[in-house]
Formats: sequence, structure tokens, C-alpha cells
Amino acid sequence: PLGITFNACRAEELDFAGMFDVIFCNSTFQWLNPPEPVLRCSHRALKKGGRMGIQAPATRTYSPNFMEAVEAVRHDPRTRETFARFRAPWLFFDTAQEYRLLFENAGFDVLRARIEKITTVHTADEVFKVFDSGAAAGYLNPECYDVRLTDGYVEDFRGIVRDSFTRQANREGKVNLTFFRIYLLAQKASGQPSAVG
Repeated sequence: PLGITFNACRAEELDFAGMFDVIFCNSTFQWLNPPEPVLRCSHRALKKGGRMGIQAPATRTYSPNFMEAVEAVRHDPRTRETFARFRAPWLFFDTAQEYRLLFENAGFDVLRARIEKITTVHTADEVFKVFDSGAAAGYLNPECYDVRLTDGYVEDFRGIVRDSFTRQANREGKVNLTFFRIYLLAQKASGQPSAVG
């Protein structure tokens, strides 16, 4: 009754032209690597005057809490040899201007672009759940290593990360979880043709 159709496909294979008013990318832009094909398809898929918004982790130190935990993995004798073979799958830029240029090069007019530091308070277990719900998909993805991951490595990795979050907690057992996030709003100009390619 609502006229909604769901379609699962790779973002760089969107086969629509001038169909959508809005495209919103929530906490997934970092996985679009390289992002240019996705932005070209998104630009083409939008109607004239259509908008695309993103909210995603940003900067190489996207979460200092996560970085501290991963540094513990990097130096722990149980994991350091395998972790040295890890290649990050994410795309992070350090400035809002870099994100702005990426969108402008795809034909968008960027209306707003800013990186904000967001801090929320959680228990160490909650921080681990946040890590496990996103970042772990990269850090423990076998395709991001040029060696085979063992069950022992995965178990040790998770334990080291969990222990790091416990150490980061204050006397009340709370962790100030910080993320740097890009907030960007771009528009396809009213008289602008679709980006090609």
C-alpha cells in the first residue's frame, strides 16, 4: 500500500537516472572504497535538485578509544605478527574539505560539510558492542589479511580489545566514547545533467 520497493545491489551499480529526491548514507560511507563510482551513480540517480546526505566516521583516528584498543592488538605478542598483515578496508579523510572535493568532483554542489567530535558515555561492555557492530567487521575480515586467520587469533583479538575498553573506564566503570564524524549535505543542481561514467 505504501508503494515502496526494496532493491539490494552494489551502490556502484545503481542503474537509475533522475529517479530519487534523496539519498542518505548513514554510517556506511567509510566502506565505499573507492567512493567515486558510487558518487557518480548516486548523482545520476538523483532528480535535478535532489540531495545526498552522509553521516559517517571520519579521520584516521575516527575513534581514539578504538585506536587505543587496536594499538594493544598491534603490540600484543599473541596477535602482533598476524595483525601486521592487516590492510584496512575503510576510507577516511582528515578534513571536511577533502570530503567536499570528492562530492564536487562527482558533480554535486556541497551545501554543508563539517567534521564533529562526538562523545557519549557507556560501560566498557557497551563500547565493545559498538566496536563489534561495525569496526570488527573490518578488523576481523579474512579478506583484509594476506594470511589465514585462526580461531585463536580472533578470540585473542576480541579479548585484547575488550580488556582495553575495560582499562579505559573511569572509577564509575564508564568510558567516554569519542568519534569524529563527517556530516555532509550535497545537491544535484536544478539545471545540471547527470554525472557520466
